[in-house]
Amino acid sequence: MRNIVSHSTVPWPARRQGAFYTFFVNNRVYLWKNNMTSLGISTSRKSFFNLFSLTVATIFINNFPVHAEEKISDNQEGKKTLESLNLATSKDQKKDADKMSHKAEGVISLDVTASNNKIYLLLGKNIKGQTSLWLQISNNNAASWSRETEIPIPTASGATISRGSDARIVKAGKSIIVLWMSHVEGARFGSGPMVAMRSLDEGKSWEQVQGPADWMNGPHGFFSLTYSRNILHATWLDKRDPQLSTPGSQGLRYAYSQDEGKTWSSNMTLDDVVCACCWTKSLGDKNGNLYVLYRDKQPSDMAIGVVSSKHTWSRLSTVGKFDWEFSGCPHIGGGLVIKQNGSKEELHAIIGTRKQEAAGIYHLMSQDSGKYWSAPMQLGDSSATHGDITIDQTGKIYAVWDMVDPETKDGSMAIFLSHSNNGRKWQSQIKLSYKGSSASHPRIIAQGAGVVVLWTEKDNHGVSALNLFKFNDLKERLRSIPPAAATFQ
Repeated sequence: MRNIVSHSTVPWPARRQGAFYTFFVNNRVYLWKNNMTSLGISTSRKSFFNLFSLTVATIFINNFPVHAEEKISDNQEGKKTLESLNLATSKDQKKDADKMSHKAEGVISLDVTASNNKIYLLLGKNIKGQTSLWLQISNNNAASWSRETEIPIPTASGATISRGSDARIVKAGKSIIVLWMSHVEGARFGSGPMVAMRSLDEGKSWEQVQGPADWMNGPHGFFSLTYSRNILHATWLDKRDPQLSTPGSQGLRYAYSQDEGKTWSSNMTLDDVVCACCWTKSLGDKNGNLYVLYRDKQPSDMAIGVVSSKHTWSRLSTVGKFDWEFSGCPHIGGGLVIKQNGSKEELHAIIGTRKQEAAGIYHLMSQDSGKYWSAPMQLGDSSATHGDITIDQTGKIYAVWDMVDPETKDGSMAIFLSHSNNGRKWQSQIKLSYKGSSASHPRIIAQGAGVVVLWTEKDNHGVSALNLFKFNDLKERLRSIPPAAATFQ
């Protein structure tokens, strides 16, 4: 037996005879074809382009539960074939497969925020089947970190977290607020209502507080938290509308708090039909407006709207008009930053699409508060999937993304970075991660005279860990030792 396929279930709408599929095993990209009876690993950049152009459905393993485990084995001709786990004759093989049918081991959730020259890092870990949340703080631009502090998870709530559906953290005045999806046994994907915890002493102690949702009869997920001009904003997705019938959709909700998360406003629906499983991104401007970037539905392109300082909503535009029609769940959100250009503000976004002829990651910019956007500029190749963006104190724009590593032949994903002075011309990409692991879901924040990039990566055993780089500029790349919360026993 070569390996166990963990979290590789293909949703039933994708099960078509003779079709092609892509999926990830330990963050490596595979091509599944011929009615799911043979498996081929793409070994070249050209092959990967063909692979993605033939994509019917892309499945991200950390976001789907296993409904039927399968294994990969070698036949006598050396070809890889898929066969049902039920055909395994060894009890030990079944026992190993049962273990791997649970969520990935190690670091399974990552969020980071900066406030008053401090970096707040939130990690979720799975250690021997137990989910936990950890906070660490750096006050010297990620050169060193405080001792890890475990955030208590209420026994009755648990946690359902994964990369792409991460727990979130924000510093709001004197408060630290952490928000995540609870775990409900027997529910689809184990998804439950949100849970909120608050600390008033930099993470030394915690109390459970009311979350922003005023509807608790179902799950909430794909959160964004923003603290701007003394107002705490929250956006998330839920399916409270009983009449919602569009496949793969939920509603985009919003609430705000004027007391650092102690109490919340009534909920407002910003868009009643959006993609059900792509994270949202919100960002406040100097005038008290809140921009919200999210994936729309029919087509599944990214969209942006604004909540005004008076808490009224306006949908502004589509960010990258690819007209991507997709009924499934891609689990690809976006990134958004504001660049001050004299007295004017520019919006810069990084978004992704899996439309066959346009697959990849793109940068776009708007000079009129999100009404119109520049033509999409591709970063990386067609395998680029998840990205983030920031601006340093000099106004330089940085973008990071994951994509297939062209230096390997096994489909491993790697992290790449580029930068631009104005968003119109980008420097050559730099690979941050190293061979021997497969990396995904990068995050980037500006801090001090540079930026800090964080991501998770899996080793050959499927164990996921945090990695981190910081930069003074692109001429001096400084590897930073990951904080203690990245480790696990």
